Amino acid sequence: MAPCLLGRVATVYFAVGSRSLQKASRSAASSKRFDGLRAMLVTDDATARKLRLQAEHPFDIVAVDAGASHAAEFEATRPVADRSSLSTAERWRNRRDPANLALRRLRAAKIRAVATALQHFDVALLMDADTYVCSSLLEAACAVSEGPVVAFVPVDRGREHAASVLARSERWRVPGHAVEANTGVVAWRNATASRALVDAWLRAYGDLADASGFL
Repeated sequence: MAPCLLGRVATVYFAVGSRSLQKASRSAASSKRFDGLRAMLVTDDATARKLRLQAEHPFDIVAVDAGASHAAEFEATRPVADRSSLSTAERWRNRRDPANLALRRLRAAKIRAVATALQHFDVALLMDADTYVCSSLLEAACAVSEGPVVAFVPVDRGREHAASVLARSERWRVPGHAVEANTGVVAWRNATASRALVDAWLRAYGDLADASGFL
């Protein structure tokens, strides 16, 4: 494809806790093999402290989201024994359960990571922590160099995962023409429209989670 003008481009990860950090580090290292892109990690205080103890890591920028430790908070809500009377999914759906609140905070922080990335770069490639890069990411970045401000690969035979949650809301709906995104790699261009989309996403997530108790 023809070259495009990209400006500052980086892969961006949201990862908290040792396991998630290990996956994100592996992914970031794999992304640097092809294009030499910068890598950014958005995390919590506890994970950032762990990272500082490492001799080396692949992240050029580490940004800390407000909060002492989202990961520790979530891990603390796990059942002590395997004989818990409620399944994990049931606990996540119960808005009075600490696991529900902890997971909601984690997911809201991941959305905020997009806004944080757009404060630093012209194009942010938001990556799932377990994405392993096998080829150049420049084509994905070029997809938002002009025109669209967000680009992703649609999911084949996608379905609306939150249909029951949306049904309880009078405010939020998924447009009929919308397609489900594969979130392994999502390209964001730093623009007024993309920043407004992140703001709307956070509002919608907060409203729906508060109204339904689900996530």
